[in-house]
Amino acid sequence: MGLLEIIKTLWAKTRNQNLRMLKLFFSFKGWWLLCIATSGIAAIWVIPYWNYARAELYKELS
Repeated sequence: MGLLEIIKTLWAKTRNQNLRMLKLFFSFKGWWLLCIATSGIAAIWVIPYWNYARAELYKELS
């Protein structure tokens, strides 16, 4: 599967789910502020958690 096909598939799955994706994004605002406050050290834990949360959302949309 090429990159363009992956992007088209992802776009089709998330077309009407913008509000859910926006709520997920804003639910992490405290974590991102913590990353800024710790000069990026907290990102060691936050980035994998963020990726996992997005993957679970995409899995639920499928």
